Parts: sequence; C-alpha cells; structure tokens
Amino acid sequence: MVPRSLPELSKLGLGRDMEVELRIFQLPVDYREVKQRVTRIWEDLQPQLVVHVGVDPAAKAIFLEQCGKNWGYGDADIRGFHPEHGVCLPDGPEVIASGVSMRAVSRRAVVEGVEVAFSRDAGRYVCDYTYYLSLHHGNGCAALVHVPPLSPSLPASLLGKALQVIIQEMLEELRKFLGPQTCSVSPVWSDDLRLADHGKRRCSCYSGAPLWASKLVHPGAVGNF
Repeated sequence: MVPRSLPELSKLGLGRDMEVELRIFQLPVDYREVKQRVTRIWEDLQPQLVVHVGVDPAAKAIFLEQCGKNWGYGDADIRGFHPEHGVCLPDGPEVIASGVSMRAVSRRAVVEGVEVAFSRDAGRYVCDYTYYLSLHHGNGCAALVHVPPLSPSLPASLLGKALQVIIQEMLEELRKFLGPQTCSVSPVWSDDLRLADHGKRRCSCYSGAPLWASKLVHPGAVGNF
C-alpha cells in the first residue's frame, strides 16, 4: 500500500505565506538507483532543500534525523546489493549533519495528537544512505523525517498536517542557515515495507527536496533501514 501522507501534504501545500515550489518524487529501495537519482535531483533541479520521508513501522512518534552516516551499510537492498565495504562515499566524512537544526524544529513543530522527536541515528539502510548523499550534494540543505505507519490514531490527514508544519519550520531554520531567501521545496517518499526484525531500528524510505519529495516503492521487500 502506498502511504497517503505525502499525497495529503501535496493537497495541503505549505501555506499561502510560504514562497516555495513543492514537488514529490518516488525512489526505489535500491542503493545504486538512489545514488543516481539523488545526484540528478541536485544537479538538474538545484533545490534549496530536499526533505526525505521514511516510514518506521516500530515508531510511535515522528523522528527528525539530524545527520547521515557514511558507513555501516552491510544490509542488502531489494536487489540483494549493498555498497562495497558498506560505505556510501569512500572519501567522504564519517558524518554529515543537516544545516537545519532538527532539535529546534522538533521543539517548535506542535501538532495536537502527534509527537515530534529529535534523532541522530537514521538506521544505516537506504534511508540513511539516501540522506547522506543528499547532504553531501546539497551542502547540508537536506532533511530526513521518519514517520510511523498510518493508524486510526494517526490518519493520513493528521500526518500530512504534521509534515506541513514540520517543513514550514524547517524552511525557517534553513533561512537562518542560508540567509533570508526564497526556498523551493521537493519531498520524496517510499512505500511502507515489511521488514525483518534483527534488533535494529528500521523503516522504509521516503525522500524529499526544494521543497522536494520522492518515495521508495517496493512492497514485500525485506531488509533493515
């Protein structure tokens, strides 16, 4: 089933006061394909912010990820592939942090019925890998949001509203990071995946950009995010 929170966000938009262009794109749960597509997004579209959105089946809150990691990608994607030596970029830094203060966003993004939390561990799978690449190409102008699956207490309409508020706050933080200028936006998302439990945090991948968005779609895939 394709998650409906980003289509809800697409319908809601980012509010009349936000001078942004919102786009939504879909990404596969595939390291090699993600690497090509994320590179093209940044090179061809040159967004000011890319917001990646991933589903964590075990999550009870929305987690805003502060950083992406360069190593530890030993679990295979849906095609049975994982990066050589488990590394994203062989010459890259161990960690790249977003220029958006996720702690500040988590404190200000208040939506009744939704908990928003700060995180520094994105899971060392395709979501984390995608985020690291996006942070690398975008010089820190990227974000990763892990969301719980939809439920009676968290319908698509409420999650879409929460993402709207979160992205609005991210844009405010981005303006502090870049200076006052208009931001374009694109979100990226993925389908909810059924994942094997190996004692680690895992989630399916959603991704986004100026504000920009894409999604990963591979129902039935098994793996760790």
